[in-house]
Parts: sequence; structure tokens; C-alpha cells
Amino acid sequence: PDAPEALRTFLAHVEATPAWVDPALVEEGARVYRRFGQNAADVLLQLSLIGGYRFGGPPDLLVATGGLVGDSTRRRLAETQTWTAAISQPGALRRDADGRWGEGWRLTVHVRAMHALVNAGFTGSWDVEQWGLPINQADQAGTLGLFDGVVLLGARALGVPVTTAESRAVMHLWRYVGWLLGVDEQWLVDDERER
Repeated sequence: PDAPEALRTFLAHVEATPAWVDPALVEEGARVYRRFGQNAADVLLQLSLIGGYRFGGPPDLLVATGGLVGDSTRRRLAETQTWTAAISQPGALRRDADGRWGEGWRLTVHVRAMHALVNAGFTGSWDVEQWGLPINQADQAGTLGLFDGVVLLGARALGVPVTTAESRAVMHLWRYVGWLLGVDEQWLVDDERER
């Protein structure tokens, strides 16, 4: 109750789960993601993350923040892997019996707050004309696609069967994660083809 007003407002917003979130479908999406196992990890590392780092914008910001420089690169990749694994654990995005949010929810909300601090810290020094806002909606929506649509495509390419229902569950999981991250509703989709 004695937290700063901005923090209380932020937490009230992210705790107000949208009506479109289907908790059972989120859990199913997490189960499917866990079933992908090493396949998802391989796709995320080789195709989503390293492949995504080939383009300007977000990688330049990560270098500027020290997140992709020297030994910090491994730490950054490990943090992303830890976050992704946490999201896919049972109950990771809901409250437990004691009212505590799951680890996946807490880490996702932490990432959102960190993004806000990075944006604030780079105000005035970031080339907005060339790159847009440091952490902007287009980059966040594109990154979200690397964690849902690209992983589904990559898992299939590695021979993992994925049903239509499983695809929708994974997309719904990441739709909710995207909402928690602050991605605008227009970029949040439940349909793999739409992604």
C-alpha cells in the first residue's frame, strides 16, 4: 500500500486480466510449448533470437544497453531462455492458492517494467528518426512473432507434429504474454496464419 502511485497503477493494470484470456487455453499452450522441448529451444536460439538479431533496431539497443556485448550476450540469451521456460510451466501465468502470481507472470511484468525504464533512459539519445522509439510497438510485435509463429513453424520443420488446436493454444498463450508485455491489442492474435 505504500508503493509509489505509478507502481500501484501499473500493477493494477497488468493484474486486470482481459476478458478474452482463456486460462485453460493458456495452460494448454504452455503444455504444448513444453512438449516441443529442445526443438523449441533450438528454434528460439538459432532462428528467432540469433536470426532476429541480424536486423537493425532491437539489436542496436541491446548493444547500447550492454545486453549484447561480450560475456553479457550469453547472459542475455540465458535470461531469455529462463523467461521462456518460466512462461511454459504449469500455472506460470496465474495466481496460486495464496494469491501470488506465477513466476512466468512475474518475469513478464518485470520485462515490461524494464522496457519502460530503457525507453525512459534513452529519451533524447536514441535516433528516433532512424529506429523509432527504443522499444516500440512494431519491434515488440515482431519479437512476439518470433516466440509464437516462428517457433510453431520451426518445430514443424524439425518434425514435431502440431495440431490446429495446439497451434491456437500456443498463439493464445503468447497473445496473453504479449498483452502483459504491453503490446497493443492490434498486434495480438490467436491465429498462426494471421501472425
